[in-house]
Amino acid sequence: MNRYRKYEFKDSDIEKTIILERDETLYLCDLDTSFCIFSEGRLALAYESLRGTGAALKLFSTPGVIIGGYAFFLEDEYINNFFFIALERTELKKISKKGAKSSLKKTTSFSVY
Repeated sequence: MNRYRKYEFKDSDIEKTIILERDETLYLCDLDTSFCIFSEGRLALAYESLRGTGAALKLFSTPGVIIGGYAFFLEDEYINNFFFIALERTELKKISKKGAKSSLKKTTSFSVY
């Protein structure tokens, strides 16, 4: 069992929603200064980042893993460098930078899964 921080967002924090196809596998691709989430034949979202890694989202075992139907790409040390995304079981949501920062400051609860 691992500890993950659980984040809450207001509807007004969501900038864009992308409905996923059934059983669609999403991939994360982070190439040094650019970051994108895509599935076969379709780019879902792209934004700026500092890291250079890539992985299938379903394989994440660090913050970013699907937690109770949600995955949060929120890492405190990178909050000034990229946009934030929450993944539900059926849709991908782009969270506004302001809303994500606000959530990071207000959230202190942790959940164990």
